[in-house]
Amino acid sequence: MVTTTSSASILHPITVDEARNQNYLIGSVGSTDSLFGREELLRYFPNSKIKVFVVSWNMSSKSGPKDIKNLLLPESVTFVPDLYAIGIQEGPDKRQINEFQIQIQATVGASHVLFHSSTLGVLHLLIFIRRDLIWFCTIPEDSFFNTRPSATNLVKTKGAIGISFALFGTSFLFINSHLTAHQTKIKDRIEEYLKICKSLDLPKNLQPLNPRYISNDVTARFDTVFWFGDLNFRLEISTQEIMKIINKPINLSNVSVNYFKESDQLINVIQRGLAFKGFSEPSAPKFPPTYKFKLGSDDYDLFSQRVPSFTDRILYRSKRESHISSLLYDWVPSMVSSDHKPVIALFDVQLKPGRDVINRLNAGNFNRNVYIEAMKIRANEYAIKNGSIVCNIM
Repeated sequence: MVTTTSSASILHPITVDEARNQNYLIGSVGSTDSLFGREELLRYFPNSKIKVFVVSWNMSSKSGPKDIKNLLLPESVTFVPDLYAIGIQEGPDKRQINEFQIQIQATVGASHVLFHSSTLGVLHLLIFIRRDLIWFCTIPEDSFFNTRPSATNLVKTKGAIGISFALFGTSFLFINSHLTAHQTKIKDRIEEYLKICKSLDLPKNLQPLNPRYISNDVTARFDTVFWFGDLNFRLEISTQEIMKIINKPINLSNVSVNYFKESDQLINVIQRGLAFKGFSEPSAPKFPPTYKFKLGSDDYDLFSQRVPSFTDRILYRSKRESHISSLLYDWVPSMVSSDHKPVIALFDVQLKPGRDVINRLNAGNFNRNVYIEAMKIRANEYAIKNGSIVCNIM
């Protein structure tokens, strides 16, 4: 009998006896041969937790900076997250978004791939995930809601995009939305929220096991939901009142939403149960209002008749409260190309084992073109930095 070992490999060795006696039952939970099963889950995540990083940024229809490391790889985070969900409002148009995706890919590096992306006008939602994990995902699905469907000849700036999929046995839903602007339009924003919940057609290819799980609210159909974007809820306070609190706009950097808690429309709407029922914010933002800034500046534009407000928010909900825990909630003040500052959040999400359903397996698919173009950029940057010549990636 010949015994072969591979001491240099970290892959789990498979004995011939195991191969001869494989369990071919599809859909069993915890089976030693289940791709989505408990054994495979614990092999990759011994504590069954994945780190999810959420970004929301209204780019004001401006091109972003060449360096976005502070946005995606902030120094406040020790390890690169397993999954990125990036929501852009008023971003690049459909022709330019590919360049932005490549820029993100080049920044995050070869460890991650663009799993799925969706676009509605200048509203974009991008999911990047560790390339090791694309085998454990179902095929991603997306759905859209346009708040101005009749404006066919105009650039779509308002609405929502949803992307859903399962990782192992946990179903995810990410929603990026841009709601109606202006301080007095609270009812419009609430109405849009309700329409989004009813209109996003997800999941498409997964029927509930029991009719009682059918809900008109898309957010009730998934284990974990992240809703983020320029929600446009404002502070019920005048510019004059803010000027009484501070002498210079930059002094707002010491004032969080807690200072204006009674005036924040989103907090009041949630507390009254009018919208985002069951959702939580990672914590009351400890950063200053993310809108409205003078372009190219860290100063608030107090003369635009727009009261500085916490318009850019990240919310989450889960079927089991303990399955999502917040690790970070912050803004990125170094981004000055827009009149909004991006907001970022990091979460621990509890995963559960799942069932293998062959026709829903993603089977390792990702955006190969974005990956290759980004690696070319990184190779060229390395060559320039080190004064060397590298071969083109074919």
